[in-house]
Amino acid sequence: MWEMVVFARLVFLSVVIHGQVIVSGISGEETTTMVNRLDQDLNTFKDISKVVILGGTNDLGFHQANDIFDRLLQMYNNVLSRGLDLVVVTVPDSKIKVDWYLEKRFVLNTFIREFAETRNNVLCVDIENLIPYGETDFWDDHLHFGEKGYDQMALHIFNEMHPVS
Repeated sequence: MWEMVVFARLVFLSVVIHGQVIVSGISGEETTTMVNRLDQDLNTFKDISKVVILGGTNDLGFHQANDIFDRLLQMYNNVLSRGLDLVVVTVPDSKIKVDWYLEKRFVLNTFIREFAETRNNVLCVDIENLIPYGETDFWDDHLHFGEKGYDQMALHIFNEMHPVS
């Protein structure tokens, strides 16, 4: 069995140890608190080999993209410094189409993609482009995924981690 920590926004914090999934995300959380929670989780769960990080959705309304990415980078480096595989996930598309928000999301997702491109042991799952906004039953509130959206995201992450040859 493979072990994985899935650390993300809202309800998408999951730990898979010997096939068991534990969900403990916090609705409305920003990367400012995710940094400490990730460190605590990595210290608590010892049999981890992979970490998936999605963060920044709630931050975009209040913080600059470079500040959000700095916190994501702290988490990325924490994972990599422990010798774990890292999967980074772009901030998803949403119904929000105002220019300032779109620009911040574009900049943040560019930072995330470029980070992954420069490292051999980092995989980027581009959820922003894999799940474009439109399937209304994928979203709870036009910004965050609902159950069907998270199921779809998990499927994309799994497929990216385990491509069919």
